[in-house]
Amino acid sequence: MAKWFARVRCRRCPEEFLVAFSCKGRGLCPSCGAKRAAELAAFLQDEVVEEVGHAQWVFTIPKMLRVYFLHHRELLGALSLAAYETVKELMTAAAVEEEGFGPG
Repeated sequence: MAKWFARVRCRRCPEEFLVAFSCKGRGLCPSCGAKRAAELAAFLQDEVVEEVGHAQWVFTIPKMLRVYFLHHRELLGALSLAAYETVKELMTAAAVEEEGFGPG
């Protein structure tokens, strides 16, 4: 793969440059990227994540409001805090008998 490259273009200006396409750099090799993702997932499962129940909640912004938040980025912090407070409130209500409970 030493002879391969990727052409990268700047989104803001007409500048473009070449980046070496290598398994060892910049995550451009899909095969190596999949291996690294699998290794990271195994590490997280074995070494980081506790053997307790986990849940992933995904919040989305309705399409009509996305433009508003795009132009008022300073409000994203308050939006994130509102989402966190909602999750905390719902999970605390569901875990009334659990001692030491707390969302991460």
